[in-house]
Amino acid sequence: MKTKVAGYQKYERPDRKPFAAPGITVFSYKDENTQRRKYSIEGLPSDWPKRKCPVCGDVKDHKRKVCKPCYQQIRRIMVPLSCQYCGVRFERVLYEIDRMRKRGYRDSYCSKTCSQAHHAVKNRRRCLVCRKPTATKRSKYCSKQCRASRREKDLLPKVCSICSKEFLPKSSRTVYCSRACANKAHSRRMRGSDNSHYKTGTSYANWFREMRPVVLQRDRYMCVACGNTKKLIVHHIDHVPMHNVAHNLITLCATCHAIHHKSKVTPFPWLQKLALARPMT
Repeated sequence: MKTKVAGYQKYERPDRKPFAAPGITVFSYKDENTQRRKYSIEGLPSDWPKRKCPVCGDVKDHKRKVCKPCYQQIRRIMVPLSCQYCGVRFERVLYEIDRMRKRGYRDSYCSKTCSQAHHAVKNRRRCLVCRKPTATKRSKYCSKQCRASRREKDLLPKVCSICSKEFLPKSSRTVYCSRACANKAHSRRMRGSDNSHYKTGTSYANWFREMRPVVLQRDRYMCVACGNTKKLIVHHIDHVPMHNVAHNLITLCATCHAIHHKSKVTPFPWLQKLALARPMT
């Protein structure tokens, strides 16, 4: 809010008392070159004592025209303003207003509470329908009613392919009327060969599941290296998981299996011959 202040303003004492020097007039003005607030005294008697202030009559420094408290009062020009948020009329010192203008502030507030409340809403995005401030900076609509009215204007009704119900979509990409119908359609698409994890009966994982109990039974449910009967593992001799034939599978316990894989040279080089020698029924 810009407030025009005259170049010269007549000064009066706050308590409305007369000046100590009768017949004088005190003016406050802003220097055009320095932009600083100054003052001038007119009608001061020539025989006025230098140690006496012409405004209040107190003792002052002889180098000053007036005492320091009077000097501060003369420069203290109050400017009427109106709060940008609540509209309350208030006054503020002129030099504070000038300082705010130099920093780029244009709005005036009566209190910090009004300033924070106004800054919370004045920079919000405007609703696309009614142009009112939205609840957040990223929201496009101020309410659900405005969102629904904009949707009715831009989008056409669709028919749900699951329940055959006509509905108004939330966006152009909406296909189903509800989450229940969307879940039902997704479950239909994921059945059988359309599922990305679908495996046929000839897959190597199913083949290994069928061969494992047969190999364990062939090796009498014990490790072929140490004879242990606990924590048995069906080991691929050629280290190829897809090769699940009988002569490539052998039974080892967890300890022997770890020793075989962690050794640079396996201590069981005879596993292949043993698997070939054992018959399968």
